Amino acid sequence: MSLTIDYTAMFEDAVGRGNGVNRSMLNGLNETFNQTRAELQAGLTAGILPFWDLPFDDKSIERVETFASKNRPRFRNFVLLGIGGSALGPIALHGALNHLQHNLLPDDRRDGCRFFCPDNVDPDLVGDLLDTIDPSETLFNVVSKSGGTGETTAQFLVIVDLLQRRLGDRWRDNLVITTDPERGFLREFSAREAVQSFSIDPGVGGRFSILTPVGLLPAAMTGIDIRMLCRGAGALKRPCFAERLEDNPAAMLAALLYLSQQSLNRPIQVVFAYSNRLYPVADWFRQLWAESLGKRYSKRGDEIFTGPTPVKAVGATDQHSQVQLYVEGPADKVFLFLGTREFRRSVPIPGLGMSEDTVEYLQGAELGELLNAERRATAYALTRAGRPNMIIEHDRIDPMHIGGLMYLMEAATLYAGGFYDVNPLDQPGVEAGKLATYALMGRPGYEREREEIDKSSALGGKVMTVDIR
Repeated sequence: MSLTIDYTAMFEDAVGRGNGVNRSMLNGLNETFNQTRAELQAGLTAGILPFWDLPFDDKSIERVETFASKNRPRFRNFVLLGIGGSALGPIALHGALNHLQHNLLPDDRRDGCRFFCPDNVDPDLVGDLLDTIDPSETLFNVVSKSGGTGETTAQFLVIVDLLQRRLGDRWRDNLVITTDPERGFLREFSAREAVQSFSIDPGVGGRFSILTPVGLLPAAMTGIDIRMLCRGAGALKRPCFAERLEDNPAAMLAALLYLSQQSLNRPIQVVFAYSNRLYPVADWFRQLWAESLGKRYSKRGDEIFTGPTPVKAVGATDQHSQVQLYVEGPADKVFLFLGTREFRRSVPIPGLGMSEDTVEYLQGAELGELLNAERRATAYALTRAGRPNMIIEHDRIDPMHIGGLMYLMEAATLYAGGFYDVNPLDQPGVEAGKLATYALMGRPGYEREREEIDKSSALGGKVMTVDIR
């Protein structure tokens, strides 16, 4: 297994003075790195950062494997009901590691269940899904760490009603809950109704939960080797605690992206996946990075309004929609390419004997070769334009490499919290929106918030309505 981080084009000797990081900038982070590493090590030792040891939780892995081996043959569909970190991680694993047309394969050509994740409360999305699946052939997995996330609870109520109406007394057989081991509505419900369940360690936040049953159960039910996934993640633990900043891949990734914003005024961080399998990983990282680092207050309570703006892109598609902006537009971006040396499939470009210049050079090549050439060409164009960029490249896209990549990105987020001087594990801005939603939906105890919202709406505003006839 090999994962390479090439950050040559992050430094000013590649992209020009003022455009890239220099040695003094990097050296200036050594003290903060040492302090952050010590804090992370202390958190691991004290048991308050269990994230670090999730790849080695054999008991949890074995329980998921046992459940999946028993239930995978019983169901045709696996539907995940969750949002945010409870959905994006499993979606990333599915997109990266299963057949890209997994749900369209005949049943005898799939290793596991079809996978669906309606990660929203859009009634068209949820309703259209329910039109296309048979509830009796479907296992519904309700995932909420708190047990009370509004969107997930709403989906849960819809599904429990559906199952009870369609399956009668057997409705419990088609439901599994993943939530806090002791607290919350879903834990109380699963105990009261004897519904099968899995637990999320209270010390693991939703966006760091990919190696808990949140991510492992959907992966195992759709045919992904979760042992190899965890093995790949575990291989990164030691490197991510390396004592020197420049030997530590997680800390270097965090440091270079941090310096791009703080020292080079490049707050937009584009994750450019040159593989459709890696695109949902970029989407997962977008939430991980934004929700962890976008904060109003520092650890000391000072107002700092800090955080990067992560953007996802996929090559070569977005070469034809965004690269013009990236190369010649505002110099406010840094680029992280995700790529692979070896694709799962080989699709040769036929040699049809055409001699025209526009086709001759392609004949006899292979689509993966072309896509990687386009990745290198885009990185070169950005470097020549003075736009800092780096590349994370895998030997291949398989459970071990994806486990390693996602563990690396989670570890980098914790180091970035130290560099930005914020708590990367909370999300108070998200909580404010949750409380306002409770008030608008009439949840008891939120009457005062509802009054404030109604008062602000009563102020009037500038509204334009356009008739469409």
